[in-house]
Amino acid sequence: DLHSFPTRRSSDLWSSAQGEATITSVPDQVSIDLGLTTTATNVQQVRTQANQIMSSLNEKLLSLGLDKKNFKTTRYSLYPNYDWQSSNRRITGYSLDTNLEVTMTDFELLNQVIDTASNLGINRIGAVTFSTSTAKKNDLKNQARAQAIEQAKSNAEQLANLAGVRLGQIVNVYESEDYPDGRDLMSLRNKAMVEMSAGEDAAIEAGQSEYLYRVNLEYALQ
Repeated sequence: DLHSFPTRRSSDLWSSAQGEATITSVPDQVSIDLGLTTTATNVQQVRTQANQIMSSLNEKLLSLGLDKKNFKTTRYSLYPNYDWQSSNRRITGYSLDTNLEVTMTDFELLNQVIDTASNLGINRIGAVTFSTSTAKKNDLKNQARAQAIEQAKSNAEQLANLAGVRLGQIVNVYESEDYPDGRDLMSLRNKAMVEMSAGEDAAIEAGQSEYLYRVNLEYALQ
């Protein structure tokens, strides 16, 4: 991004200096995708089965202290099943796929959520994603920006002293932000590594992310 101050003319004498800051962040929230596939002979039955299980799941999750505003249905798909051996492709029943994304800030609850969902009949558990909240993202950006600008100013002053010139006012500020691995700042997501075995808690690691901020300051010379 470019932030302009007083316009710098091509004939002006000017100098520029760069600063950068890298901040390592640990995610402060985690989401898990809980999926259910039910099958029955007719639409009413399959919907009733799915609704009963998902309703029980919601109640149990709320009893763990989770907030309903952090529950989001991400899939609800009803479709017929066919007898492909039959010449007229006869419908044999119906299936319903539904997915609920649950987000929490207490990582200690994650295994409880997995156990609760499994015990209630949830048959697809996956897409565990650690991420950083908007408030923390903004805090990271402010920290990195302050550090990078301080470094750029220090570099500019040192260059000016060595070159025997005097710095005037800042006329332009260029900034950029990214991750070394190419991820965008606003996603700040880390896929969890999940290994599950019968009777044991899932081994889930949150990992960490790096936010890299760069700034380039342009000074007019006096």
